[in-house]
Amino acid sequence: MHYSEGAYWRPLFEQTEAMLQVAQGCSHNKCRFCTMFKGSAFTISPEDEVRADIMELAQSSWKDPDRVFLTGGNAFCLPMQRLRETIEGIRASMPKVHTIGCFARIEDVGRKSDEELRELARLGVSDISIGAESGLDDALTFMRKGHTAADIIEQCGRLDEAGITYDLFYLAGIAGAGRYEENVRATVETFGKTSPKRIMIHTLTLFPGSPLKEAIENGAFVPSSETDILRELRLFVELMQNETFLLGAHIGNTAPFNALVPQQREQVLEYLDARIANADEERLAHFRSHLKSM
Repeated sequence: MHYSEGAYWRPLFEQTEAMLQVAQGCSHNKCRFCTMFKGSAFTISPEDEVRADIMELAQSSWKDPDRVFLTGGNAFCLPMQRLRETIEGIRASMPKVHTIGCFARIEDVGRKSDEELRELARLGVSDISIGAESGLDDALTFMRKGHTAADIIEQCGRLDEAGITYDLFYLAGIAGAGRYEENVRATVETFGKTSPKRIMIHTLTLFPGSPLKEAIENGAFVPSSETDILRELRLFVELMQNETFLLGAHIGNTAPFNALVPQQREQVLEYLDARIANADEERLAHFRSHLKSM
């Protein structure tokens, strides 16, 4: 298999699925907080490599997959013809595959026509993972996400109309110190106008080489305290009105949890209340500073 550096990054719920690399890097690669693909140019995998990897997956004895995850920072950005040919190749070689997942950016969805989205749905594309991160426009602008809250609502609405299910990322701490309540309320309002199957919760973490480091050093951005991150998560769970699954067991979260809301809301709030009451800021900060990757 032709797996490059970063090819193994995928959502937690995709960890057991077969992977097919169709691109390397991220076509945007401008987000201040992200170091996943810094220093590497975005490239689409050669067609012969993809065909060879499809055949290798089909002949592999370890698994007879029913779902394939297309790797790359945002594989959904591939031209429609390449996506179509790749998915048709997968399904011809692996008849049991009936769904296809990948990472996507909001702007990737916007560049696909309504008919192309409907065709992708017919081809089995589902549960695509989108880095929405927040519904607070100035935080999105500062972090150079390339979309607004209105864009999230519009493009998720188009996915709903086309029949493509999706999952949204929420990045706790993205608004900085003292702004967690504002960020949560804006995000809950924005996400409330969409219908994500899952909301995947990550926490803003600074790694070497991050463009955000310079902003912190010059005072343009002040990170939230670890205790405020816990308060942010609690408020997010409390106010979330979507009926969805919160996937918050990521390694970067100091209070990991998974929960179906609203059904499990109260027990998660009790758990987070206990974590807040016993929060040791120094210990939590030490934990975050020693994370090597997400």
